[in-house]
Amino acid sequence: MMVYIKTQSFSEKAKSGTLRKTPDKKSQEKDNIPMTIDKENPNTDTVWKTVNRIRNNKNKSNVIYGSTNNNPNTDTVWKTVNRIRNNKNKSNVIYGSTNNTTIKRITAYADYHVCKLEPEVTEPQVINYLKEKNVIGAKCERMESRRPKEYASFKVSVPLPYKEEIRKTETWPTNVQVNSFLYRLQKPPQKK
Repeated sequence: MMVYIKTQSFSEKAKSGTLRKTPDKKSQEKDNIPMTIDKENPNTDTVWKTVNRIRNNKNKSNVIYGSTNNNPNTDTVWKTVNRIRNNKNKSNVIYGSTNNTTIKRITAYADYHVCKLEPEVTEPQVINYLKEKNVIGAKCERMESRRPKEYASFKVSVPLPYKEEIRKTETWPTNVQVNSFLYRLQKPPQKK
């Protein structure tokens, strides 16, 4: 014999006066205890509930679910629920496509950190090496290495059309490391 536990619903709590606006610990302990035990079979109708889940107080999701209480005679129809998305993050940026204008655009660059080169390597040597690999318009700046006696590091800026060429392993000698350049945030000067 199955035993079903029946708890008070929200409206029953409101009618009986056990629902408080600001619950304290004693009332929370009282409300979590099952109210009555019903040995009869509960209703087998489909019960639909709406649950609101808030994630980071920004994204809201409405989820609808059903339970049939294992009744094979009840036809349950499931609906696909689309998530409500926050459209604040969408950008309305457009990019121009005309070439015949009196104003000129800038050349966009991708920056990379190239390291593990010999300490004697210079900036013009890196630029000439990239020209040999058909990367035109590259800029190079020597950086301070952690171990300057062992290897040299460079910040290499290349025009965006060449960024895929820079990331190929065939472009660089063995054991040379190439990563995206990470910019550090500078702390603002402190006022005295």
